[in-house]
Amino acid sequence: MQCTNNMKQLALSVHTYHDVYNSVPGFGWGPNQNYSPHVGLLPMLEQAPRADQINSVAYQYNDGSDSQYNPYNASLDAWKGPISAFLCPSDGKAKAGAEGFAANNYCWSRADYEDEYYGQSGSAERNTRTLFAQTYSGSAQSGWCIPASYNFSACIDGLSNTVMLSERCASPATGLTTTVVDNMVKGGILSGDSTHWYNPAACMEYQNGPEYANYPAGTPVASQGTYYGYYGHNYARFNTITPPNSPSCSYEEYNPKNDASVYPPTSYHSGGVNVAMADGSVHFISDTIATDFSDGMSGRKQKYDGYSGASSFGVWGALGSINGGEAAMLP
Repeated sequence: MQCTNNMKQLALSVHTYHDVYNSVPGFGWGPNQNYSPHVGLLPMLEQAPRADQINSVAYQYNDGSDSQYNPYNASLDAWKGPISAFLCPSDGKAKAGAEGFAANNYCWSRADYEDEYYGQSGSAERNTRTLFAQTYSGSAQSGWCIPASYNFSACIDGLSNTVMLSERCASPATGLTTTVVDNMVKGGILSGDSTHWYNPAACMEYQNGPEYANYPAGTPVASQGTYYGYYGHNYARFNTITPPNSPSCSYEEYNPKNDASVYPPTSYHSGGVNVAMADGSVHFISDTIATDFSDGMSGRKQKYDGYSGASSFGVWGALGSINGGEAAMLP
């Protein structure tokens, strides 16, 4: 029940944000262009003191990597200490955090699209199927850059038919992304294997019960959810390509935050995951929701050939996209 309430609160905060800014919060904004949507929602979640503290260091500039405004800098209290709205009570690992950072279970949909290198193409957003777009305008030297994202009018498939938010089991670990965690599918990310870039269904083969299995030698399992404020793939995103609670795969070894990734929602709830639709309603999605890989669509094809129209990934993919034109509805 508390998980559902948290998701309703987060969905409501997006609508409040939209009322103020006529957009939803984006990815890759802020002084160093690396904030998740969570940061923009802090004032709407009774976390104004954290937002004020982040604002107070927004124009601080050193070398862009060790400044306090970066979400992985432990010297700023705004990035530390648990935020109950970002934690699913069923996930004990998330509560523990790492190095005192506020961990995160709730992630924003990047639709039926496999982001490659944060999802950007040069300075532009490549993924046009998600409400939660990215920006690479501005710089650390010039202070805040503006989150370039969509407003609800871009969701032509309908707010009640579009997944906006879901959950991912966390495994907060020391270090930005290099710490290898246990071998569990829920909370871990198989890093350094490229087969999913050519066939996303291949990621689903690396599983035996609750654990990763049959994957290439030397491929590590990396951490998830360590920093609520960071925009990388393994902190604040999921996609609707492979079904809930199936394995997560990232192209880049030890660094799954920024390269081509298949990241389904995961949870410790029996049989599926909770999702919040763009209209604010919360529903349960079964692990057995219909997916489809028959037309051979892949992250590589999306990048080089483009991707528009109806989803290639079945009902689950259609529920993720904002503009596929499908008639898909919640099962």
